Amino acid sequence: MTTHKVPIYCENMSAINISKNLVQYSRTKHIEIKQHLIRDHMLKEDIEIDFVDTLHQLAYIFTNPLNEEQFYKIRRDLAIIDANELLSLQN
Repeated sequence: MTTHKVPIYCENMSAINISKNLVQYSRTKHIEIKQHLIRDHMLKEDIEIDFVDTLHQLAYIFTNPLNEEQFYKIRRDLAIIDANELLSLQN
């Protein structure tokens, strides 16, 4: 059975570097268990963490206030259709 790594997209390069760095530094001793869990899954090659710039961060629709253009772009990228548009397509 072929397994594929689950991609996780992150815009924070420091977080990506910490997750990929196997050496513990004194500055990162405060990291919680969930970050260690992510690192463990990376070592098992269950997941991969990739950089995504702010303009392409789809999670922003759930966490940040957006202007109208940003909202519609992310909604389109997520393939979410407005119910009114769907009804007009059916008629």
